[in-house]
Amino acid sequence: MKRIGLASLLAVQVSTACLAGEFARTDKGCQVQDWNSQRANPSYIWSGQCTGGFADGKGILLSLVDGQVFSTTEGTMRKGSFNGPAVIQWAKGDRYEGELQNGALSGHGKYRYPDGTTASGVFNNSQLVQADAPAASAVAGQGADGAAVSAEVAAVDLSGGCQAAQQKGQAYMERLGQEANSQDLGICGSAKAMHKVGEMTVRVAELCHEIPTWTQLRDEGQRIIRESQQTMDGSCG
Repeated sequence: MKRIGLASLLAVQVSTACLAGEFARTDKGCQVQDWNSQRANPSYIWSGQCTGGFADGKGILLSLVDGQVFSTTEGTMRKGSFNGPAVIQWAKGDRYEGELQNGALSGHGKYRYPDGTTASGVFNNSQLVQADAPAASAVAGQGADGAAVSAEVAAVDLSGGCQAAQQKGQAYMERLGQEANSQDLGICGSAKAMHKVGEMTVRVAELCHEIPTWTQLRDEGQRIIRESQQTMDGSCG
């Protein structure tokens, strides 16, 4: 059975979205969490009120880096940090609609990437830890994005964040490889197994949007799905 180098594609560290506990002053002198403290010359403009020296209540926070707009966040501040429902729009095209906790993506939400792909589910510390199940309206045997997902692959628990998803996905594919080596699957059976490898690769990629190569990983999985599906169509009857 053909194996793919998933471990090498997944071996990327995930960066933290923000640093809790660091604060900066807005144009009004209100203190807000300094999400861009590691970037060049961060500054903030707050449309809401200040209470006790901290941004408080509903409002819009404009975040700038080196004088250029970096992101816009609309939501509710509590002592300088966003908590509860919010909408974040990044200048590069990313968008998040969902829950925040102390400024981090935590709770249920939906993240849209500049290329139009989305990831929705439960976030923790700005990482997707539990993806939503495919929408009921999706075609049977397909995920919400139209990609084929078998019941077996969909049932694999990938919870626990990106690193856990990498490890669990790798373990699943190693098991598939061992089963294939111990059986004579034939062309049809091998194609079905490879299809599952592709599905799992896409699932892991969708849980690791924080890593720089997640789109490459997803594209590799989709390529495997396409090629194995073509083989299945011609060999499985």
